[in-house]
Amino acid sequence: MKLDFSTTVIFSNSDIEFDKPINFVFGKNGTGKSTITSLMNEQYGDSLDIRVFQGFDSIVGEDKKLNAVTLGEENTSINEQITDKEAEKENLILDIEKMSKEIREPENKKIKNVFSKLEDSKKEKKNKSKEIESFYTQSAATIAKDNRLVENARTYRKDTFKREIPYANLLEQNDIEKNNSILKSEKKTVKTITFPKINFAKYQESVNEILDAKVESKIVLEELSDNPQKTNFAEKGMHIHNSGEKCSFCGNFVTEERLTILKKYFSADEVELLKKRILNGKEKIEALRNTISAIKVDTNDFYPDYLERVGVLNDNITVLVKDQVSFLEALLSALNEKEKNLFKEEVALNLDFPENFDDVISDYEEIVKLNNDFSNNLKAKQDEAMRALRLHEVKKIIDKFKLDSELVKLEALDRREAEAQSNFNVEVDKIRKENDKIGAIDNEISALKNKTKNTEKLAHNINNKLRYLVSFEMIRKKVDDQEFYEIKNHQGEIRPITELSTGEKNIIAFLYFIEKLSEVSDSSNGTNKVIVFDDPMTSNDDTMQYLIIDELQKVIKMCDKKSCSDQFILLTHNTFFYLNCSFEIKNRRDKKNAFEESNFYKLQRCDNQTKISRIENKNQDFKTNYEALWHELAFLYTEDKPEMMLNPIRRIIETYVVFNGKEDFYKNNKDAKNLFNTNSHYFPDLEADLNGKGRDDIKNMLKKCFSDNGAEVHFNKHWKNATKRISDN
Repeated sequence: MKLDFSTTVIFSNSDIEFDKPINFVFGKNGTGKSTITSLMNEQYGDSLDIRVFQGFDSIVGEDKKLNAVTLGEENTSINEQITDKEAEKENLILDIEKMSKEIREPENKKIKNVFSKLEDSKKEKKNKSKEIESFYTQSAATIAKDNRLVENARTYRKDTFKREIPYANLLEQNDIEKNNSILKSEKKTVKTITFPKINFAKYQESVNEILDAKVESKIVLEELSDNPQKTNFAEKGMHIHNSGEKCSFCGNFVTEERLTILKKYFSADEVELLKKRILNGKEKIEALRNTISAIKVDTNDFYPDYLERVGVLNDNITVLVKDQVSFLEALLSALNEKEKNLFKEEVALNLDFPENFDDVISDYEEIVKLNNDFSNNLKAKQDEAMRALRLHEVKKIIDKFKLDSELVKLEALDRREAEAQSNFNVEVDKIRKENDKIGAIDNEISALKNKTKNTEKLAHNINNKLRYLVSFEMIRKKVDDQEFYEIKNHQGEIRPITELSTGEKNIIAFLYFIEKLSEVSDSSNGTNKVIVFDDPMTSNDDTMQYLIIDELQKVIKMCDKKSCSDQFILLTHNTFFYLNCSFEIKNRRDKKNAFEESNFYKLQRCDNQTKISRIENKNQDFKTNYEALWHELAFLYTEDKPEMMLNPIRRIIETYVVFNGKEDFYKNNKDAKNLFNTNSHYFPDLEADLNGKGRDDIKNMLKKCFSDNGAEVHFNKHWKNATKRISDN
């Protein structure tokens, strides 16, 4: 049977051929499986007996009743077979009793069996775990008692301590002192300093104007002319002598007339004006000098984080102040000298101008801003300091206890317990298998007994298969010569079949379909049947899965017989289901190549079309759902679809992390975490998340993540296998 795809745009292939008795088609939802089923009916419905199972709705008619199905008559010597089965069952019960002694507590405590070894390993692990947990509790209490380390002792508990262990870190002594200082700090406000903007050239120019000035006296005293020393001497003598006193220098009496002449000489307007200019200049310069000398940044206004920078700033200010004061004192010295020589021109000054405060103002303003910001965020900084000190103490405590060593011991005990549990489980599994044999024998006995009946066979068959799986049973009824089946719950209430859950409806429909196949196979209809199961796993739990798989394998065996001309086709999206249903046919007893004897197809969606590939050998096939994910990733890489690679990558990482217990898979690969993290993206965001990254960028990011986890070999192996399957196709 070859299906022609010319009437649909879903597939990139032109056709698909089912030319073998057994056919498997694997494809995710949305790849066109139901379309293939529809095309079978359209193109071969008239020439072949196509039987399709697509769930409950495809079987129940408008009257919502199931038609009854009759089974062929049973014959053989049933009683003899039942007797043999019951004897076999008794032998199994005796074997189970012997094996059960290994998994029960021995009566003699000195005897060690599987049970006692498991209990001993559990006890040792429990004691070590209790010791470590006690350490956590006591350590948390120690931390909580120190108010330097926690704000609220009641909120710091064992779990808090455990969460901080990965971040524990020892501090240097200077960091300890710094953090302690921050904890003691109070809110500070820096007193603003105004740095003067000084025009030193203007000051020198003003002083030089005074130095260049010369007083011309209106009264001429020849004895003082052109002799500044004599002039100064005469002026001082005038101020210290009164009329009639002897001159301290010559011993003659000082007359009133002489004093009057000197006063007129020294009190001329030009002299007074020049003196006033000198005095004003000195006062301004001295005031500026005092202002500059007082400039210094108060370190008490700053937090410890900035004291070092403030110290450097003060050093720079001191140098500038020293240079500026030295310049101003040179001006003062020149004015003082001029004050002594009013009647003489002085040489103009030509000093080097000192630097202004421009270079330190920006540094000062930056430090002040940082300090004020720190002050505004003091609480947050103190919280950081407290946490740093606390983590320091946590590190000291766990190092003293040698926590890493104790955890290694606990892991060893855990492995020992796991080994003991595994040994215990092996014994339990042996008993379970024997019980399964007993269950199988019970079923065989029940089946043998049932063969003696000719009525209600369909209901009994379905009810028997579902007895421990559902909360109802099917009851055969007959109304107006038409047979149908009602649903009765365990309380004896009858309810419509349409009120059952989807999973219950599906399994009933599935079993009905299977029984209907048996009826049809007994009929005389010579038309070849094509038995199609289109995603039969919809809405069934794990228990139902195994029942469905078992029933399908029976159909597969029937169709695989040389005497049977029927075809089996299974279409599914479920990897687990696909692998289990195809297991026996891939491991044929006749050792024939399953991929030559049967058809295996995979459907893969790319852009807006589905590509159909035939699996031609076991190397192209996948053995687990995990391998299927790698295959999907390699396919999308080959098709250059980076925007679609993220979804299988996320599921690969999820599977790897869960299986290997990797809590920090991404480590320092922040870009990979942002791109791949399962909980941070939804499908519509995939293209936006790429940020220009191509298929090789994404592949290399994934490879680095595995490499950082010590699993580069794991990556290379799965990538090589997946790409090889693609190339083989």
